Amino acid sequence: MARLGACLPPNVYVSALVHSLYLLRPQSRRWRTQSGRCMRTFHVALRAVPRWSPKASREAVITADGFLLDEPFSLQVAVPRLEWALNTCIFEGAQDYLVVHGASVERDGRALTLLGESGAGKSTLCAAMVAAGWRLLSDELTLLVPGTREIVPLARPISLKNDSIDLIAALAPSAVIGPRATTQNKGVIAHVRPPRNSVDSMDVIGQLDRVAFIRYQPGAGVRWEEMSRGAALVGFARQAVNYAVRGRQGFEHVAYLVDNVACGTFTYSSLSDAVSMLARLHAQATA
Repeated sequence: MARLGACLPPNVYVSALVHSLYLLRPQSRRWRTQSGRCMRTFHVALRAVPRWSPKASREAVITADGFLLDEPFSLQVAVPRLEWALNTCIFEGAQDYLVVHGASVERDGRALTLLGESGAGKSTLCAAMVAAGWRLLSDELTLLVPGTREIVPLARPISLKNDSIDLIAALAPSAVIGPRATTQNKGVIAHVRPPRNSVDSMDVIGQLDRVAFIRYQPGAGVRWEEMSRGAALVGFARQAVNYAVRGRQGFEHVAYLVDNVACGTFTYSSLSDAVSMLARLHAQATA
């Protein structure tokens, strides 16, 4: 069973992160995919460093299966470092899956995956859609079961950066947003606590229905354009972080996906307009 030990202030949302990890228990029958696959178990611990000096005691370390993952770091960046550790462990233990750098949400049993380059607004749009009632499947890494459209849920806190933090706070006043941490490479980061219903339904495997290659462009309005099969395949492969490692299986899986799900580019300048447009596309496909 994946466990997470902590000695941190309550507002770090460690309890929410613990809840999100129970799907990794191999003995849990509920999590297994239709093909019977399960993921390797790992044990992550986040602990404050005991020191005599009050200043030094504000440091923490992270271990995975008892091995130190990093040097001690400030408690102020504990959540971003923990998310990095979890993503590292999940990626290392999920090589049997197609691991895609993208966010995924679901409504009415049909999932939408948001892909794009770093800074395209994937997490921001994901948070806005979750606030509008979509089920959170994953924010950072989407795990796809080979040969299927199945998505393994990873309903963990949604990572927001810089201006997107205030955007989501204004758009979704009821969202619980954790402490802000200033990092060297990505600026200010904060995490949105996953909804209780998304965490509680992590035993329900998602089924991919649509892939949106998103781009935030000020003043562009909102626009969905269907992609050719070739363009979708190339775009999908670029965002699959273990595509090359999986070789022929990776290519065949991506080809299967672009043949069986709607793929298109999605440009937006307003979060509310983007959420409304994606909801309309979803409804039209259902009708």
